Amino acid sequence: MIKTVKKILNFLNSQADPSQIAIGAILGLFAAFLSPAFFNVIFIFLIALLLNCNFGVFFVCTGLFKILTMGVDPIGDIIGKWILTQDFLLPLWKTLSQIPILTLTNFNNTVIMGNFIIGVIFIPLIWIITIKSVEYYRKNLRDKVKKFKIMQILTGVDLIERGEK
Repeated sequence: MIKTVKKILNFLNSQADPSQIAIGAILGLFAAFLSPAFFNVIFIFLIALLLNCNFGVFFVCTGLFKILTMGVDPIGDIIGKWILTQDFLLPLWKTLSQIPILTLTNFNNTVIMGNFIIGVIFIPLIWIITIKSVEYYRKNLRDKVKKFKIMQILTGVDLIERGEK
């Protein structure tokens, strides 16, 4: 866990693009919300590899959003049941259920379908909050936070050398 926090801090303090952090947060949300289907988590992890997101953020957000799933699952079940039982969508679901690889996603599970819809709705919000937070941190807080000894330890600043100067 400390290594993950250290990686996130190093990434926040670097000049890396904040969109990589946002992509990690969004994919972490989907990994948490869709985790009952193991295939979905593998697929999301492969997307994370392809998009070169920050994996520290990805894993931390997966854990944080997994905690939220306890409250989201009942809502996801209601939304998923509604989506999957709409008469005009039934031909689509029948067609998709005949594609072998798509059946591995468990899209016909009401909770997974509902959580997927909730995740899609939250993409813009998570994107904006993450980007703005990183930009605010880098502009206003980075120099202040670097002065804390615990942050110096976590980010790898040699305290012995600093003390001798």
